Amino acid sequence: MSLGTRQRKTTFRKPQAPFRLPSALRFSLARAILFTGGAVLATIWAIHRYYT
Repeated sequence: MSLGTRQRKTTFRKPQAPFRLPSALRFSLARAILFTGGAVLATIWAIHRYYT
C-alpha cells in the first residue's frame, strides 16, 4: 500500500518538468506581483507618513 502511494507521488511530481510556463508569461506574472507589492508598500508608506 505504501509503495503504491509512493509511486503515485512520483507520477504526480513528474509532470512539473515538461509543464513549464513560457518565459514571457512568467515574466509578466512576476512583474504584476512586483507592481502590486510596490503599490501596497507605497500606500502603506503614504498612510504612515500622513498619520505621523
